[in-house]
Amino acid sequence: MDLYQPLTSDEDLHLSPSEKEAVLREINRRWVQVMWGIEPLISSLG
Repeated sequence: MDLYQPLTSDEDLHLSPSEKEAVLREINRRWVQVMWGIEPLISSLG
């Protein structure tokens, strides 16, 4: 599955509950990495 493929409103991924959980965990992990990368940048800007 391509995580970078945009989803349309009428698209059904047919994921099992455990697959949905894994996808959400991966999205959250990447989001946290992005936010931890942005925070020092914002702080350094004053």
